[in-house]
Amino acid sequence: MATATLSLIADGTSRATTTDESRQRAFGSKLRLLKPAATCAQDPRQPHRHENRAGGQPGEKPWPRTTQRLRIEAGGQQRREPQAKPPREDGQQGPTQLIQQDATTSFAPLLARYIAGAVRLRDQNGAVRVLRAKGSADLATSFASLRAEGIEGDAILANQDGAVTAEGITGSVSASSSFGTMNITGAGRSFVCHNQNGALRLHATSTALTNIEARTSFGTLEVWLPARLKPAIQARTSFAQVESDFPVLMKPRGEDAFAGVGPGTPHVRLRNQNGKIRVVRD
Repeated sequence: MATATLSLIADGTSRATTTDESRQRAFGSKLRLLKPAATCAQDPRQPHRHENRAGGQPGEKPWPRTTQRLRIEAGGQQRREPQAKPPREDGQQGPTQLIQQDATTSFAPLLARYIAGAVRLRDQNGAVRVLRAKGSADLATSFASLRAEGIEGDAILANQDGAVTAEGITGSVSASSSFGTMNITGAGRSFVCHNQNGALRLHATSTALTNIEARTSFGTLEVWLPARLKPAIQARTSFAQVESDFPVLMKPRGEDAFAGVGPGTPHVRLRNQNGKIRVVRD
């Protein structure tokens, strides 16, 4: 069976590709492609070119711009939602960046990249990936992988039966999965990561960390913390060991492990049932 990938790109276009070109028409009936939106007053017969210095550090690829929002609904149907162009200083309407990406589909991967705002993607049986977004990310899928990279904001990542990977998240992270590995790296202040039947690896890079809550059942739970951090750690597992480069609070079950901890101390709660817990000084 051929597979199709739906790519959402911030230049106002979408693209469907398939591993079986002979069945392209079949997918084309489900994935109605939109033409790119015009972003400036120029000859429509010529490809659009512009300078964009808002795309990041010098030398990085410029961020594309668009004036429309794409919504991909169940079954792959798309609806274009035009957005007004803000006036320029000279009173003329100018190009704008994509301010939000909202997409939902089933049985096909979703890809969004270079989004200059928030992104929300929903899939039922396909992989979901976001590459660079200047805003929060709310992503969900099942029975496939979920990946977020370069999110400049908070991230909500939900998967039922697949892996969850997040890198370069600047805000808080809330991640959940059922049957798959979870790898989270970020500089946010708060992490809530729940996995039921897979390994969980969390790498917090900021000393401004305030809270971590991580748990799993069948797999290793590994947390990396900045060396200069002085956290209060509660780590419990049932049928394995706890190894930590930091001191761990030891109190009887039923008691508040953080009672008496000074204000402003980062709280780290780690729970496992049938796997090891490791806390590593980075």
